[in-house]
Amino acid sequence: MIQEIQLPFDTPEESQELAEEVVAGMADMAAAFPYLTAFTMEHVMQPDYNYSEEFSYGLQLVLQGLQRDHTLGELTANSR
Repeated sequence: MIQEIQLPFDTPEESQELAEEVVAGMADMAAAFPYLTAFTMEHVMQPDYNYSEEFSYGLQLVLQGLQRDHTLGELTANSR
């Protein structure tokens, strides 16, 4: 939630406005990173996009992967 507090917008509408400004001002970046540009345009700029929900999902995914790796490491160490 700390990251969300640091964001320069409070509502989905403000998020969309900021994204539009960033994309409009970064034509060179769009050319250099076409897939990131497509993701931003098709996903992040949607009215129902919620940064907090996306962040939580990604965080859980990372933590589950770390937990799995940790568990596999313990299993490997115990089998020696």
